Amino acid sequence: MRRYEGTWHTEKRLLFPSYVFVESENRTLLLKELKEGGMEALLCIEQAEEKFLRDLYGDSRHLMMSKGIVKGGFPQVTAGPLKGMEHKICRIDRHKRLAKLKMPTEQKLGYITAGLEITEKI
Repeated sequence: MRRYEGTWHTEKRLLFPSYVFVESENRTLLLKELKEGGMEALLCIEQAEEKFLRDLYGDSRHLMMSKGIVKGGFPQVTAGPLKGMEHKICRIDRHKRLAKLKMPTEQKLGYITAGLEITEKI
């Protein structure tokens, strides 16, 4: 969400703008086809990363806004895809309503920015 013209607006943006994700049942056939098409750089994500992304997006493949509170200095997500993933939150920007999440392995994708509205601080 972004705030402009005095109100909050929901926006859709690419989370990984320089990446193309391809699903395949047969990895070797996919690699062969991509190399024949002139594609050389290919990163395969691990199962932990795939599970993390599927848990966040679900079937819609859109990361929805989450809501939560801060209790004793720690976030508690009450609704949305970040519920149960509080331990992965590294940083919260309450003004921009964003949370920075750490991926299971940092070597490839690193961090994800997700929408998180903190409604209360206890």
